[in-house]
Amino acid sequence: MSKLIMTHHAVERQWQRRITQGMIQRTVDDADGKKNETDGDTQFYKTINGRKIHVVAMPKNRGEWLIKTVWVDNEDDPNPIWKLLVQIGVSLFRR
Repeated sequence: MSKLIMTHHAVERQWQRRITQGMIQRTVDDADGKKNETDGDTQFYKTINGRKIHVVAMPKNRGEWLIKTVWVDNEDDPNPIWKLLVQIGVSLFRR
């Protein structure tokens, strides 16, 4: 099992996109595929429960990965709750 070190950005995206730590771990450890990026990062991808998870990571020490970002293929980011509340307030105000 690889050791994963999460950046602040990756943690934000993980929660925003409803991706669990276990999904990230499985994607890195047992990827369906991976590709090397020009900057030295590796993009891993794996389909879990019908969702294609992508993880971009930079190799650190042996068996360690710095997780930079995560996302799900073909899924828009959900709106944060504060944005939804503002939209409701604006629509009520316009009536």
